[in-house]
Amino acid sequence: MIKDPVILGVYGTSNSGKTTLIIDLVSWLTSKEFKVATVKKTNKPIQLDTPGKDTYLHGKAGASIAVFSSEIETTGIIQKRISEIEIIDHLKKLDEYDVILIEGTNEKDVAKIRMDSQCPLRDSTIFTYNKDKQKVKEYLINELHRRKKEMKYKTTLKVNGKKIGLSEFPGEFIQNTILGMISSLKGVKSVETLELSLDLIEKED
Repeated sequence: MIKDPVILGVYGTSNSGKTTLIIDLVSWLTSKEFKVATVKKTNKPIQLDTPGKDTYLHGKAGASIAVFSSEIETTGIIQKRISEIEIIDHLKKLDEYDVILIEGTNEKDVAKIRMDSQCPLRDSTIFTYNKDKQKVKEYLINELHRRKKEMKYKTTLKVNGKKIGLSEFPGEFIQNTILGMISSLKGVKSVETLELSLDLIEKED
């Protein structure tokens, strides 16, 4: 899991394929075992909650957030508009994600893809989509790999319960050797902590 998720937004005119691209990217990323969160933004005054529902009544009574929890999902409704940055901060506190995709983004500091040239160019646009999904996927994979390489580790070695001091070279050598070996193991995408134990097994006579 990458602690600093890759955040990518898409924007464009109506029916430009924003939702279709987001769905395709989510399906592709999750098939590679990356954890994904999505945000859907609109500039229309639409309300997800329905008048008369219990959560709607909770909000009208003054609750800042109304949470609906069932056997299959949990939904939280915040009773005010919050910025994209605040939404991202909430997501980071809620769980750890590899990628956060935002449909309809207009936050100036969020890297974004313009779906069609009819939509005015927004800040931090990396390119205009030309139906080449592979280009988008390559951008995401490159960002995921770049952030993975930027992860720093502190190597600690204990032998027989005693901590062994490591200078820079042996510390990096042990770290790189172990990380290189386990990176090819099935189910290992990234490493946050690692424990390796060697226990002496007595031979039977």
